Amino acid sequence: ESWVDLIPQSALVALLSAVLTITNAELARASLHNGAVSSEWSVTGEFQLSAAHLGAGTPSDPEKDLVRELLEDPEAPAIGNINGDITVYEFFDYRCPYCKRVAGDVMKLVAEDSGIRVVFKEFPVLGEDSVTAAKAALATHKQGKYGAMHEILMEHRGEFALDTLAELADRAGIDADRMIKDMSSPEIAAQIQRNEVLAMLLGIRGTPGFLIGRFLVPGAISYAEMRQLVRESREGG
Repeated sequence: ESWVDLIPQSALVALLSAVLTITNAELARASLHNGAVSSEWSVTGEFQLSAAHLGAGTPSDPEKDLVRELLEDPEAPAIGNINGDITVYEFFDYRCPYCKRVAGDVMKLVAEDSGIRVVFKEFPVLGEDSVTAAKAALATHKQGKYGAMHEILMEHRGEFALDTLAELADRAGIDADRMIKDMSSPEIAAQIQRNEVLAMLLGIRGTPGFLIGRFLVPGAISYAEMRQLVRESREGG
């Protein structure tokens, strides 16, 4: 039993949020000034806390234990091969233009590589509309419709008022009334908090942010660059 098992999750999240404070304004600036337009990769290097390095036999360390636990949050939506050899974690905001730009590439990556699993980490940093959209998406996960809502939210241009979200849900074949009801679930708020803590621990300050295999990428990259990181992760074992 690790130390994280001895502390109530709500208290743990509150503690880490206080210790690892990053203001919403700072996060918003990071997202709005994302280095996506750069031709150079923003890869920070190999990340030794990735899934490939957190298997059985890894020496116990409180921070690593917590990162492992938060990465593998069973409530996090995922697509692709659940038993794939490469996991891609994406931190994103539905109002982030760079997230919208790479959304198609992420879906293409899954479609063209049967060995990839993508885990979505809702990370709403651009204001209340972002939080509302994230809650709506996570609420549809309870209906088994997260993928459809995720795609339509990424395609949408404009605000995310409840009426707009309900309309988008209807278009995606989702029970909008149930979605709106489930959005107020404490579990959904807690899930977003867990993602925020994980992002802080990983050093992700804006959106999008990726953990591709063993590479941490704090910014938007091209499809070709995603493919190369997947290939290098496989080659590195």
